[in-house]
Amino acid sequence: MIHHYTSNLLRRTFIAVAALALAVPFQANAAQLMKSTSSGGTPSALCDSYTSLSVSPNGTLTVVDCVASTTGGNNTPPSGNTNPAGTFGVAVGDSRQTNVLTAGWTNLVWVSRTGGTTGAVSVSVVVSGGCQLGSDHLDWGNGDATTNAVGMNAPSGITSCTVTLGTATNGGVVDNAARSITMTAAGTTPTNNTGGGGTQSANCTLPIAANTKPVSFGFGVNTLIQMAPGTVAYGPLLSVKTVNPFSTVGQVAFDMTSTSPASGTVEISINHCQGAIDTTPSACYSNYFVPNAVNWSEVSTAALNQCQADPNSNGPWYVNVRFNYTGCGYGQNCGYVGQFQPK
Repeated sequence: MIHHYTSNLLRRTFIAVAALALAVPFQANAAQLMKSTSSGGTPSALCDSYTSLSVSPNGTLTVVDCVASTTGGNNTPPSGNTNPAGTFGVAVGDSRQTNVLTAGWTNLVWVSRTGGTTGAVSVSVVVSGGCQLGSDHLDWGNGDATTNAVGMNAPSGITSCTVTLGTATNGGVVDNAARSITMTAAGTTPTNNTGGGGTQSANCTLPIAANTKPVSFGFGVNTLIQMAPGTVAYGPLLSVKTVNPFSTVGQVAFDMTSTSPASGTVEISINHCQGAIDTTPSACYSNYFVPNAVNWSEVSTAALNQCQADPNSNGPWYVNVRFNYTGCGYGQNCGYVGQFQPK
């Protein structure tokens, strides 16, 4: 007897699994997966809902995240039809998980594996906002359903960071609804990203842009900034000694992304203000096509093309960046990525 599978969204279309020659995906998050027989009997439910369904060239049916039907009686999905490698997401319901960011390497983001434990699986992890991850991936072995954690460092001055899960290997699926978590320092007041910058340093004497956007840069961490031309994004300048106690020179660099405009320049300005671009001849400033970078030195004997900016004794200092472009093919705001790196 040949079993046929169909969604209740497509009741009239019955699929003979063994007859298909190509892998065909079906998306029907809220639909039931039905089973009928070649004799034309009444279809019965296998899954009350599922994420996706596909058929491989050898006729194997794969159903991801099947929720077994409560009305199907003994019609449970055949072995292997639910996602065998598991579904992964930030375990926000775990009592150990917090969204409060604390200084240093005390932050943990917990990630769970549910729905299957077949095979070894790795899930990529990225962070934005200037924090640093202890690892860019999490690993599970065959049969392992342990909730794992990745450690995160919040350098001094960083108040908010977002950890996001990327992709899973070996057929694993990342749950979009639990893909990321934002951790914010206690007492931090959210900004509306418009006008005036934040609480200014006493050393700030420059005019502040009308539209500003606070961001957090990090060493070796690509921070994606998407904003309209003319807006000034600003973030604290971190000491290069936080990553290398013997370094005295750092660099802030910007480069292209898949959402960068076709043409335009990036202005980089290191000064004491939040949301100001200093273009005076002696300023730490550059306006150029990307890639573009500015070096700073934390000692008084700065070399050529290196600004003197020491967050340890003459701060605070801020990195300010303004995008200049005339057209954007990616919605209203185009973007570039920036990061700190020791020199």
